[in-house]
Amino acid sequence: MAVSIIVTFNLHCTTPCDTIAQRALPMMRIFVLLQLLVVSRCLAQPNIVLIVTDDQPHDTVSVMPTLNMAGWTRFRGYATTPLCSPSRASILTGQYAHNHGVWGNEDPYGFPAFDDSSTLATWLHDAGYKTGLVGKYMNSYITDPLYIPPGWDTFQAFVGEADYYDYTLTNYVNGVNGATLYGVDYSTDALRDRALDFIRSRDARPFFLMVAPNAPHLPPVPAPRHVDALLGVASHRPPNFNEDDVRDKPFWIKALPLLTAQRMSDVDITRRLQLETLLAVDEMVADILFELIECDQISETVIIYLSDNGASWGEHRVVGKHKPYEECLRIPFQIYDGRGPKGRDSCEFALNIDVAPTVMDIAG
Repeated sequence: MAVSIIVTFNLHCTTPCDTIAQRALPMMRIFVLLQLLVVSRCLAQPNIVLIVTDDQPHDTVSVMPTLNMAGWTRFRGYATTPLCSPSRASILTGQYAHNHGVWGNEDPYGFPAFDDSSTLATWLHDAGYKTGLVGKYMNSYITDPLYIPPGWDTFQAFVGEADYYDYTLTNYVNGVNGATLYGVDYSTDALRDRALDFIRSRDARPFFLMVAPNAPHLPPVPAPRHVDALLGVASHRPPNFNEDDVRDKPFWIKALPLLTAQRMSDVDITRRLQLETLLAVDEMVADILFELIECDQISETVIIYLSDNGASWGEHRVVGKHKPYEECLRIPFQIYDGRGPKGRDSCEFALNIDVAPTVMDIAG
């Protein structure tokens, strides 16, 4: 039984920049007539798409129209360890860093310390899922010959450090290890194409797809079509920016100098470039959603979006991550459940260690 549903895309973007609103107009201010099947046809085990960005502060979704559409449930998200590899190991295992043993990004505490014999990939594969990863697995993921972690049917991961251009990807697709890929295209777009290929190659099994772009990691490089798209974005100046009185702060904060005018200008430029890298991520999310609609899978799919950690842009004089402050710990964390996409803004906490048990609960 088919029903016609009119879907309205609502824009909640708060950026003062007119450009991003104009970019959103074609998608966000139209009515789309969709022919969808009633939920009675839903899979007992839904498809699951997990999107994990890199170093994305929680409030930056304001420049991402697709993430501001109606239908998403938004949580107050936090990373238990505000650093890439420890957080990614927590996402894949549901464990704190002191349990999974990945304490840093570099050897010997990064990828070599990760026991990936029991992760979301192995659990879901054993539960009957077709599994795939495109993008960043762990920092310093590199072996010779290339090691394919257990549980993945498709594994197209950055080798070594992720980047926007001149990157290397493994090419393990549907159980076959192909020639290593050397990327020249913008990596977020390349990962989008591989994610769409994975969805299009689905079989009778439900699928689990993890998509992990490099954005908005430093040094930020926007897609060519997004260069200077956010030139008018306001500077980031919260009350704790370049904090003058740090007498109540720990010694390592007291040791930080006040940001100079040049340093603040550099931070502003870096922040704008990072925001511009997220425009391609937003388009990627939109393309995944539309592909799921086109192949009649949207009502059978749950999408989870989060970052591995946040970052500080001058709060408490800190520029960077890996600090026990809100700016580094807090992350975007939202879910689109196509089985009943009502969506809401929630005050409930959601941690990176909640991803694995949540996914397994969804998978039944």
